[in-house]
Amino acid sequence: VTAGHLLFNGTTMNGNGVFNKTNTANNSSAGGNVFNGDVEINAGGQITLAVSAVDDFNGNATFRRTGAGTFIVGNTFNTSFSRNVSTVGSTGGSVQFGAGAGRTIFDGTNIQTFSCDAAFPPQVRNMTLAMTGAGELQLLGNVNVNVDLAFSSGVVKPMAATSTSNGLLILANGITFSDAADATSHVDGFVRKIGNSAFAFPVGNAGVYAPILMSAPGNAAHHFTAKYVYTDPDPLYDDGLHDPSIHHISGCEYWILDRTNSTTNVTVTLSYDAVRSCGVDNLADLVVARWNGSMWKDHGQGTLTGTLASGTISTAAPVTAFSPFTLASRTSMNPLPIELITFNAEDAGTHVRTSWVTATETNNERFEVERSADAQTFELIGTVNGAGSSQSILQYEYMDERPLQGTAYYRLKQIDFDGAYTYSDLV
Repeated sequence: VTAGHLLFNGTTMNGNGVFNKTNTANNSSAGGNVFNGDVEINAGGQITLAVSAVDDFNGNATFRRTGAGTFIVGNTFNTSFSRNVSTVGSTGGSVQFGAGAGRTIFDGTNIQTFSCDAAFPPQVRNMTLAMTGAGELQLLGNVNVNVDLAFSSGVVKPMAATSTSNGLLILANGITFSDAADATSHVDGFVRKIGNSAFAFPVGNAGVYAPILMSAPGNAAHHFTAKYVYTDPDPLYDDGLHDPSIHHISGCEYWILDRTNSTTNVTVTLSYDAVRSCGVDNLADLVVARWNGSMWKDHGQGTLTGTLASGTISTAAPVTAFSPFTLASRTSMNPLPIELITFNAEDAGTHVRTSWVTATETNNERFEVERSADAQTFELIGTVNGAGSSQSILQYEYMDERPLQGTAYYRLKQIDFDGAYTYSDLV
């Protein structure tokens, strides 16, 4: 359809549609529409959707500004999306999602994408994650959320490769979270916070929630960008290179916090818990460490909250340079945990040989070798005792004498004396 004016009022559309508005006058649609097919709306003049009733998009939705007039999706009433959303801006600006109380709700059951042109990222006033099953919202371009973000269920996955590339979740100064992030709903990737308020980044990875916090920057235009990685720090960040005051570095998790538009120094606070952080058993020895490009620097222990089970630890002073951060210990306490160098599985004729090498071990009771036919459901096939505590390179082996037919997946479960455990990557 191509027409001077377009109004979408209380209609169910069961096919795909492309709608082109050519008149520059404002068209305010009442809403109450259900789009069951793919829809593309191109507006050369001002257009406002969902003024007095909700809209529901069950197919892919594309919104394109082709002129100077504003384009507002979900003005004062909610708009829900269960498939992919794409926006294209123009010299007049970006596509807006919400201008009043309306919320932009993502409620798919599989992976959804939110894409845009880099020059005009969409502006979302209020956003709700309400995805179920394997629901995940992948951001293929920068997306701005300006007022409120509700983590009801599902994960936002910004696809930016670095803290300065396209594909970030960008949160405005004063952003609120009407539903708090947790292990089932958080940001898995780079999220940027603009503004001069203290902030806890709602980040997680691999099914765990692990916020990193910072004190207030000095300017409302400043921004910092962060992500969390639930794995041994990248080999580029050598665990063995650290200040003499540090005994060992966490082999379990790390955060990236970059000062992407600021000269402000801020205090950095890391979160921990007994399971996710792979063993915190002595708070007095726990410190924050930062990779400075050649080694891990000891940033000390400032404010400490919580117990051995969970809490936060801050740097002893504001940080003046930014890069990866992680937990560290000044003594052999706080396992954080063993450092696993390799884990392999290889065909040995009628058997499969699994083997692994550790560089250090602390309070390591045992290893359990697990096997799966589908990389989803695992069974225990063998146990090997650990060395307890060791600073030497140790080699281990377990032989699977009754291997599966066809492809099999193996993983290693390392268990401490206190019951804390971690898994290796699959082989």
